[in-house]
Amino acid sequence: MPSTVQDIFDLTVDLIDERLASGAVNATTTAVYKARTPGILNLWQNEMAIELLVTTPTKLTALTDNMNIDYPNNAAYFLASHLLLVEDPSIASFFNEKFIETKQVIIKNRPATIEPIIDVYADENDNAFNGYKGLDDNFYNF
Repeated sequence: MPSTVQDIFDLTVDLIDERLASGAVNATTTAVYKARTPGILNLWQNEMAIELLVTTPTKLTALTDNMNIDYPNNAAYFLASHLLLVEDPSIASFFNEKFIETKQVIIKNRPATIEPIIDVYADENDNAFNGYKGLDDNFYNF
């Protein structure tokens, strides 16, 4: 089952240390974060769609929306880095580095695509190197 925007937000709240000792999220201190979350995760989905060579995902508008690309940890690092960009640039930079690291692992582990090899030297009869004549005998004569 795909993660929701709320799931990613909950992971991010833990990363940026906004969860109270009771385990609850302080609604007053995270209200702005919550409002910005769908828009920032749209940016993340669009970036990941390009990297993963998938179609452009549908726009996220609410916390209940399902994520179209489901890498919750990577999305949480991206969200944390963008939420803290103005408040604490050094912590935002740390989360951005974690986002880049996990994105590289995701891309590296992506299955390779199989594509046919096209022989650009073959003629219409599939004679390889038909137009290649090699070097002249006079090439080496100086």
